[in-house]
Amino acid sequence: MNPRRLEVLLPADVSAHDYAVVTHSIWAVLDVVGLDEGCSLRADGEVDGEVDGEPVAQPEDDR
Repeated sequence: MNPRRLEVLLPADVSAHDYAVVTHSIWAVLDVVGLDEGCSLRADGEVDGEVDGEPVAQPEDDR
């Protein structure tokens, strides 16, 4: 697998807490849209059902 890089630029005065919130949110989005536990792309149709314990709504055409 070819490595991919994601760079997020935050202001220098961002607190450690806010940095952690942003990082956690990015990983939650990546998990929902296509990364499995091994950081590989999931096959279509293998969408997680929850993010932070909340159900994820699937697009109408996937129901």
